Amino acid sequence: MKVAIIEPVGGHGGMNYYNSGLCNGLVELGIETYLYTSAETPESDLDQFEVRRFFIGIYGSDSKYIRALRYFKGLILSLLDIRRRGGRFCHLHFFHYTILEFLTCVFARLFGLRVVATIHDVESFSAGTGFPLLGCIFRLADRLVVHNDFSRREILRILKGLKVSREIFVIPHGNYLPFVRPVDRDEACSRLGISSDKKIILFFGQIKKVKGLDVLIEAMPLILASHPNAVLLIAGKVWKDDFDEYERAIQRLGIQDSVIKHIRYIRDDLVGSYYSAADVVVLPYRRIYQSGVLLMAMSYGATTISSCLEPMQEVVDDGVDGFLFDVGSSEELASVAINALNGSVRSVGAQAVEKMKRAHDWNNIARKLLDVYKKYAR
Repeated sequence: MKVAIIEPVGGHGGMNYYNSGLCNGLVELGIETYLYTSAETPESDLDQFEVRRFFIGIYGSDSKYIRALRYFKGLILSLLDIRRRGGRFCHLHFFHYTILEFLTCVFARLFGLRVVATIHDVESFSAGTGFPLLGCIFRLADRLVVHNDFSRREILRILKGLKVSREIFVIPHGNYLPFVRPVDRDEACSRLGISSDKKIILFFGQIKKVKGLDVLIEAMPLILASHPNAVLLIAGKVWKDDFDEYERAIQRLGIQDSVIKHIRYIRDDLVGSYYSAADVVVLPYRRIYQSGVLLMAMSYGATTISSCLEPMQEVVDDGVDGFLFDVGSSEELASVAINALNGSVRSVGAQAVEKMKRAHDWNNIARKLLDVYKKYAR
């Protein structure tokens, strides 16, 4: 069997970890695997599969029309290569549902390929997502893959409204254990320019409204009352949000001396330092379908504190391998964080790693995906 995965984000947005784990898992099972991705995806000694970086210049400050043309050039080169290799289907990954994603499915069909689609976000968090386009994309895909039961129920709700029937496979998001590069905590703090005697509360990843950073900021005065040496480390770039709103809240609460802001894209070579330095990693999301940040933090053995959303509950066993708190409650978040920072929960990180090994192993995920692909086996 030949498996062709088209995933243009790659190293531009951290999907290179996911792609590498998935493709290596397939190769370990003896599957001939090809990845078509962006030029920003770095080379890795771990990769056992063939990579084609056909999506060149699709990110940056150039005109969106020029970048769209480059995207379709990369897509056509990818589809031609799949056909040349005798592939019968392509595996696509969706986070948004715009004309770009719709035309991607259309072109795949025009090239005579069937479409397997992993739906990372059932409905995009970006403005401009069209429900009709989402329905058209779901119609064009032959088989749909999601990462949890919550997403499956959401898709079934949408498909019912569209009077469309599709087989939906629930396959977990894989762990980040192959990519974990732990750093001694003192060294990690030194790299980040933070004193190692601080209690570091980490918010990591894209900053956007649904991530609930404001909930964590509002919790900080309560946390500082119990742990005056705590600091909130915000690490990530802003995405369709206004950081000035968070800045005003920080000033209003008078916690500016306890907030460290690394408002930028975090390079791969520094990611390990952030997770190794953190005492707790907080994910105060208001809405989510799945979280790579949660799985990466747990892969590093971090103590996580997450909003009690259904997708989080499907990963975290509260009080065993992480902690959950009521969505939007700064008071409960503060209470959980204070308990975690007291140091009475040291086994949580070790249990998180065990959970990642047991429930999110890439080889097991690859085996489940073979059931999705088997219709196209040759």
